[in-house]
Amino acid sequence: MKRKINLRDPEFEPTDEEIKELMHSAFAQVRAKREARERAVADEISARVAKRWMEQRAKPDQT
Repeated sequence: MKRKINLRDPEFEPTDEEIKELMHSAFAQVRAKREARERAVADEISARVAKRWMEQRAKPDQT
């Protein structure tokens, strides 16, 4: 059974394995947030490009 990790407890001394798990979890969260931001930026760029393309397509030919 895993013991509960309480980082607010001044008496808590994590084992090397617990530190490894905490670091892995923290970096996984950072990675996931970064990837979500990158996806949001890519989606915004795609939306702007699509909008510009539709606007250009809707304009009557100037020739």
